[in-house]
Amino acid sequence: MSKLVLKVCIGKWDSASRDKRELAACRELGLYTLVLAGGEPGDHGQSDIVDGFEVLRYATRPLGENASTKLNWVATYVLWLRAMRKIRPDIITAHDLKALKIAWLYVRSVPQRDRPALIYDAHEFEIGRNTNGKRGQLATWRVKQEEGFLMKRCAFSIVVNDSIADAL
Repeated sequence: MSKLVLKVCIGKWDSASRDKRELAACRELGLYTLVLAGGEPGDHGQSDIVDGFEVLRYATRPLGENASTKLNWVATYVLWLRAMRKIRPDIITAHDLKALKIAWLYVRSVPQRDRPALIYDAHEFEIGRNTNGKRGQLATWRVKQEEGFLMKRCAFSIVVNDSIADAL
């Protein structure tokens, strides 16, 4: 039985060419691939095929647009962690910092002997990401700390270029 690689992506995952190349390489190695991605409100595991890859869609605002963002994120974490428990992946590759947080929480909830390998596929330089001036110094420091903490718990990380790798 081949190992299962789960790609966790908070976004819609429809035109993620870099992810598709990553998962295609996994397939070439004989690994089964599955994507856990964001969906519409009310999505709770709807299956979709995108360019030959199976995608399970889960809402990122499961409590609806009127609920607070923080409450929706808590509900999203619970919903996505439940989905990952059903899937039981052998390898998890996280698309960004939010996905990495969810993946790490899942890994921590699994007994040591059954823990999947965790890979961080940093698509952007998270600390330098343009947030339209919404991220202050304290928030930037917090993101840097979170990313550094979580990266140390990954088997390895993938970044888009050497200068970002050096900065991380």
